[in-house]
Amino acid sequence: MTYSKVALDLGDLHVKPGTTNATGTYRLPGDFGCALSLVVSLNLQGIQAGGSCFWWWLLTGFDDGYWHFLSPDSGGSRGTRTGRGGIRMQGPFADCLALGYGFKYGTDAQSPFEPGTARGVEITIGMLTI
Repeated sequence: MTYSKVALDLGDLHVKPGTTNATGTYRLPGDFGCALSLVVSLNLQGIQAGGSCFWWWLLTGFDDGYWHFLSPDSGGSRGTRTGRGGIRMQGPFADCLALGYGFKYGTDAQSPFEPGTARGVEITIGMLTI
């Protein structure tokens, strides 16, 4: 088994007004189908407009445009204002991973998603592979 780490600067992530379900998806580069376990850390500098809380989750798929929600060992979606948040997940996974995201006014899971922008989003993924 091998442990590797990849750090990605995603820049600013947006959900524009009028977007269906007011959420976004960012496909992460790489092949994750061989990963047995992931530790994911997300860091953001701040939120501009929209909700006061950045919600994020991981999706997996086979590069065919259909994404499937992954439920991490440490719970479902994560809401964070600024700074770091993290999750741990057990595999195996499909070939591709994506970061799903949205903005809400607070950490209540029942609140609706709002348009908004997260500034300076960075994600680090540690993978245990065969």
